[in-house]
Amino acid sequence: MLLKLAVAAIVVVALGTGTYWYSGAAPPPRPVTAVATRGDVDFKITELSELRALESVTVLAQKDGPISYLVPEGTLVKPGDVLVRFDPSQFEMTQLTSRAELMAAQAELRAAQKEREALQYKLDAETAYLQGNLRLAEAELAHERRKPLAEDLERVRLEVEKARLAYENAEKKANVLPDLVAKGFVARSTADDAELAVLSAKATLQAARVTLEKTQAGANREDLERAIIRVEQAKTALGHAARGIQPHLQASQATIEKYEANVKRAQNLVDKATREVAKTEITAPQAGLAVYAKASSGGSAERVHLGMMAFAGQPLLYLPDTSTMVADGEVNEVDIWKVNLGALADVTLEAYPGAMFRGRVVDIGRLARVKRSRPGADARVKVFDVTVKIDNPDRRVKPGSTATVDIYTDRMRDVVSVPMSAVVPRKDGHVVFVATDGKPAERKITVGPTNAERVVVKAGLQPGEHVLLAPGRAGAR
Repeated sequence: MLLKLAVAAIVVVALGTGTYWYSGAAPPPRPVTAVATRGDVDFKITELSELRALESVTVLAQKDGPISYLVPEGTLVKPGDVLVRFDPSQFEMTQLTSRAELMAAQAELRAAQKEREALQYKLDAETAYLQGNLRLAEAELAHERRKPLAEDLERVRLEVEKARLAYENAEKKANVLPDLVAKGFVARSTADDAELAVLSAKATLQAARVTLEKTQAGANREDLERAIIRVEQAKTALGHAARGIQPHLQASQATIEKYEANVKRAQNLVDKATREVAKTEITAPQAGLAVYAKASSGGSAERVHLGMMAFAGQPLLYLPDTSTMVADGEVNEVDIWKVNLGALADVTLEAYPGAMFRGRVVDIGRLARVKRSRPGADARVKVFDVTVKIDNPDRRVKPGSTATVDIYTDRMRDVVSVPMSAVVPRKDGHVVFVATDGKPAERKITVGPTNAERVVVKAGLQPGEHVLLAPGRAGAR
């Protein structure tokens, strides 16, 4: 009981003390001031934006099939890096089967070509043999034709007799001339001519006797006919051989052409299977950041993932070139006249506070559109699309990221300005409260353009003067 009373007494004392402090007067807040400055004032439009790559490549599926490998999303890939793989087992089996068929067709073609070569060799050998027989028969015929015939024998004998008589007469004449020359009745030259005539007659006689011997041993009509027949037989045999082997050669050539067609067909199957195997692996055509595409399935869109069934022509990944990053924003139609192509801009990333990148406006929409907004918001606001290209982006600048874009629209140089919270609007203008001798004094000013932070003061205030910030909250009236 005594313990409870003690606790109650302590509570009462505490409540009394709290009441005393609460009822006491709070000290007045100390006024916060800022200095009016002279310098340059920038004017800008600030908008939220989304980052994307100005240049991007869409990687499409080359065939139907389940995905067995996907490069991790967000990977910076180089040209030639593997992006996607499909299960190649079915196509590799087809490739092996096609190669076996190709090897079999090539073997059949080689066998047919060997057979064709053997037939050609046989034809060439038989042709050479028959051509040799023909040339031999033609030589024998020519020899027979060069022989005199038996019916020429009497004529040749008469030629021999005439030559003998001419020789004897020349010899007799030559024998009597030396005595006549010695007696001086005949000139010496006449005797020499007679001796030459004897020699000529003797040569003629000898030639006639040789012809007679040949004629006596010469050919007869039957031998000549037989030689002619042998030549004709050799020609006929040669022609028959060529015509007889030709059908075999044609059949062999047809077989070769059939096997060549089989080889070509098998090669086409191998090439097709090789292409199909190659399609199971997709490599990066350029450097970029791997971003998974979305696939529509049953009315809903899901991101491409490992094991899913892909179809030829379906987008699988995007490869945005992160060296060409831009920020897509939208500017209210009432402000779009302030934005110019080439205007400087600052881009800050939501994901990396404090990270700022410089850029320039590279595109301004030609037509206004309704601002995309959440349900229930004013749908009548019209905006223009504005694109800012980021200079020298690094790995932090990624497609799809949210960023704030400050687009610089104007700059006023060498002007006096104060923070916006220091200016108080009145019915007849604007005033500020200048701190003079520690007391605020109201002063009317003429204001100029305003940005998100400062107000340009055209008249009524000098650089270096201190003005109260939020003077209404500081007790100034």
